Amino acid sequence: LYSYALQASTNGLPIMRPLVLMNQADTNTYGSVYNTGHSFLFGNELLVAPVITNTATSRTVYLPQGNWFDYFSNVRYNGGQTINWVNADQHQMPLFAREGAVIPMISTNVQTLADSAYVSNPNITTADSSLQFLVYPTTNSSFTVYDGTSLSCQSNGTVISATLFSVPRPILLRFFAAPPFGVERDGIRLPSFTNSTDFAGTSLGWFYDGAGFVNVKFNHGGGSTQIAFGPDSIGDGVSDSWRATQFGSPTTTNGTSCTTCDPDGDGLNNLQEYLAGTSPQDASNFLRVNSFSPSGNDADMAFGTVLGMNYRVEYTSDLVTGAWLVLSNNIPGSGGVIQIVDPGAINQSRRFYRVRLLP
Repeated sequence: LYSYALQASTNGLPIMRPLVLMNQADTNTYGSVYNTGHSFLFGNELLVAPVITNTATSRTVYLPQGNWFDYFSNVRYNGGQTINWVNADQHQMPLFAREGAVIPMISTNVQTLADSAYVSNPNITTADSSLQFLVYPTTNSSFTVYDGTSLSCQSNGTVISATLFSVPRPILLRFFAAPPFGVERDGIRLPSFTNSTDFAGTSLGWFYDGAGFVNVKFNHGGGSTQIAFGPDSIGDGVSDSWRATQFGSPTTTNGTSCTTCDPDGDGLNNLQEYLAGTSPQDASNFLRVNSFSPSGNDADMAFGTVLGMNYRVEYTSDLVTGAWLVLSNNIPGSGGVIQIVDPGAINQSRRFYRVRLLP
């Protein structure tokens, strides 16, 4: 609303737009009052057709050229035709999102736009800096918010990618798309969740919901970042989007991009690099203990991590017959180096360590 209000103040194009204004070559938008006169575009992304007959549960709606999705049922309609909209739920109305729409939204649980200092009531949820984007992908589309935040989305074959430019803030992206095999942020695999409860409790990851949306959540650190996702067309355990990001082609392999290939020669193949979130084309980027040093009676070790990955440090005193014991478990990756201390290790005759990536 703020974005379109800014646009209206600069060029006069209204927020509520008659169909004919944006579709002047379509003579069907000149039609009957009920089909088009009581319908309007809300910005460029939504078409609204109020039900003006008391208690009616249906009405005819003319959809201009393009493809449209019922906002509530997600049914897809071809444009350039009049449809008969039917819905017994009178809390809902004919509301359609254009294919290609990128719709910025505030948090769904916000109860007021007044700031918390003005409200002075902790029981009322006020708006914060977080943003959601509802996206109906097509070949190429974008939206720029009044504050300079922008999201552009492209669909190229099997891969859907989106580039966000924003100040630091929590972000939720919701793409209406088929369930993907994997989702990556800047080429790094994101953790997946199988239910909405677990997804709600995390700040990083993705979840495919029952309504047909790929939900991607992360705390954006500012600047530009890319989200990409797709199926595993080859069936080798790597997503098309990761292969496209790393090697250019999403659905074909060669002597460099196959899962068993090791293009950077670091001893880890592409599948292992994909799972670990490391770069398959940088021999210095792999999971390892970076440093080890005694500190009093303790042993300190440090290893590089990837944001969103979880790790476990294990130790043993016998590499041949000894069991591996857990020193520290479920260590969340930070994107930087993490230090782990083994208390009293110097008093042991010998100690071996390893860092493991958790599923």
